[in-house]
Amino acid sequence: MICDIRHYCLVFQSPWNTFNLNIIKTEQQECHMPKYSPTKTELANGWLKLKGCMLQTFAHHLWLKHFKPADGDIKDNPFHEDCHIVERGILASVLMNIRIINDFFDDKGYDTDIKASHYLTFKNPGRFLLEEEDRSINKHIAHLTKERVSVPSAGWSPRDLIIRANKPFQTFGSFIEGHFLKGQIQIKALATHDFQKIKTLVSEVEDDYGAK
Repeated sequence: MICDIRHYCLVFQSPWNTFNLNIIKTEQQECHMPKYSPTKTELANGWLKLKGCMLQTFAHHLWLKHFKPADGDIKDNPFHEDCHIVERGILASVLMNIRIINDFFDDKGYDTDIKASHYLTFKNPGRFLLEEEDRSINKHIAHLTKERVSVPSAGWSPRDLIIRANKPFQTFGSFIEGHFLKGQIQIKALATHDFQKIKTLVSEVEDDYGAK
């Protein structure tokens, strides 16, 4: 099942109606190559945080699969509004984590950003979001903007974004296992477990998004 955010905009008439995929011709704040040099500890914590972001991109899939009531979209359900509030929050979280992962693989950023390029010998595949997609998340999710309150609704398919985010993430995960954690047997075993969990979830998303 391909789950498009537009579904929730139209069914619930929610603030998600302000979502839009149109290319918004606005000027972005100029970013530059980060000058910050992370410590070894910060780099170690960095890949853990990125792994956490990737895991959180599956939140909506898991909500649909395990937790959303079968009649959650029916207005007669006394928990209909509550389900809608939770689902909106989950979708926003998924998009924000997609954005964080995309920014990690983008060499441009702000002074204290930790980037894929900070991990020596890692061949960074680069960002995976199109510029207009990144801008739309910025304008419609990360900030309360003119575009968010005035542009007609549209949406993304979380399934598509997760699959696209997974490609550079798996490349980075292989680097972490094979190089960054070399000789760290216990930590590497935990990392391998989590990376395998992510591969399993990606397979579920590819086969049948949100299926119970």
